[in-house]
Amino acid sequence: MKKWIEKLKDPSRDLYARRYDLMTVFSSAELVCLVAVMLIFRFPVLPVVFYGLCAVFNTMDYLRVSKGSDVQKTTVKGAVFFVFVCIPFGFIVGGGIDAGAVHWCIMAMAYIFLTVRYTARTVLLLCDLFITIAGFVYAYLHPGLFYSYTADQLFASQVTLLVIDLITLGSGFVFQVYTSDQERRLLEAQRDELDALNRARVAASFTNNLQSSADALFKPKKKQIRITCDSAADLPLPWRREWEIAVIAHTVHTENGAFTDGEEIVCDELMHYIRDGAHTAKSEVPDAAAFERFFAEQLKTADEVIHISVAQASSPVYANAEQAARYFDRVRVIDSGSMSGGAGMLALYAAHLAKKTELSAEEIEARALKVKTHLTAHFALEGTDYLVRGHRMRPLLGRWLDAFLLRPVIHMKNDKMRFFVAFGRNHRRRFIRRTLLYGRRNIDPSLLLITYAGMTVPELKAVMEEAERIMHFDRVICMPASSAIGINTGSGTFGLMFHTMTGDRETGGRLFDFLP
Repeated sequence: MKKWIEKLKDPSRDLYARRYDLMTVFSSAELVCLVAVMLIFRFPVLPVVFYGLCAVFNTMDYLRVSKGSDVQKTTVKGAVFFVFVCIPFGFIVGGGIDAGAVHWCIMAMAYIFLTVRYTARTVLLLCDLFITIAGFVYAYLHPGLFYSYTADQLFASQVTLLVIDLITLGSGFVFQVYTSDQERRLLEAQRDELDALNRARVAASFTNNLQSSADALFKPKKKQIRITCDSAADLPLPWRREWEIAVIAHTVHTENGAFTDGEEIVCDELMHYIRDGAHTAKSEVPDAAAFERFFAEQLKTADEVIHISVAQASSPVYANAEQAARYFDRVRVIDSGSMSGGAGMLALYAAHLAKKTELSAEEIEARALKVKTHLTAHFALEGTDYLVRGHRMRPLLGRWLDAFLLRPVIHMKNDKMRFFVAFGRNHRRRFIRRTLLYGRRNIDPSLLLITYAGMTVPELKAVMEEAERIMHFDRVICMPASSAIGINTGSGTFGLMFHTMTGDRETGGRLFDFLP
């Protein structure tokens, strides 16, 4: 018992696992007490056996979890048994409403709410409510099908169930209050530790500065490695400045002339310009000559250049950059395998390595090539018009999709572009759920980058809230897409970009914790 209480109090354990321990042990003990009362008052054999088997089932699940079984899977399985077996069967053999069968409906809700997570919780709570209502209706229409008991048996069962309710729900409430206080105390202790650490840092700062100055005198000069990308990588301006990432811009051609993407024209202005269909625009990638001039300019202040390009499968810009790089010994071009913010995230990671580590350009390139296979970009479009205009979709297919209110979805990973469809009035919500729920355990929570074109603030807020509801990210950054992206996808488009974690020690963990 003492060890079990210590496990409940252990703050390093998952909160839901501790709740599961509490609820399972209490429910098993209470079922045993209920069986004892039923034996004393000579209840029929079937309900006694049923509640006894429930206690055995609970105990076996608890032992499996103690030996390492997954807690969440076990709680979901237990909740399914509770809802779909205990409640309906308990109504029949438990005497229906008169004998307190409604007790199991309440206990099932408490168990589900305290131990089950995510979508399974909502689904099971709704099933619990539906089956409870169905049990009441059935008991009212067919009272003769339910077990009937004597007055003494009813009194004993009601008192026992009342005690069980008070003990279980009371202990759950007390445990919830205790864990809340425990978390508050841990936070206060962490603040005290941070204050002490800051004081120690201030006291040692003078010595550290002297040591750093001495090291700088004798340490060989580090090579200056410049990371570059094109404007279609959709990197936020503050990141470009902080990490010294140089950007070569695409050109946007309209009826009023040619404009530099991101400087002379931005995506929202362009979306407003072409929204009514009366005006047209097209984007032009930098040619090889423009890249030659760009690389030559960067090499004036850097020893080496690593250029991160959007995927070759989505744009000819990679081929132009690679062609220009052949004339330089100190320029490397990397196909990011992604587009929009996916390429931007790879450029940001490479810039962090160049600025904060001692890695050579060759080593940074090797790491970037590893990371790019685990960067994913998903885009939800509002219609097919812009894909058809950009010759990325056949007109006939576009008309069919629009006729059935099907919205295109683009999935870009490791230089492979795939098209899917989303449907219905809530297609954006379905797109977010499918994107983040699939493989959620492996998604790197350090950064979610959202790029958008022609969306309102309430629409963006709804996207961010839905993403946060499904999975918590430490940083969620919204960035207007480049005009080059907006021309080909259209108004109302947004994309979700993130990194997936692997077992690789260097590139498989949380990559973007260096961001503020």
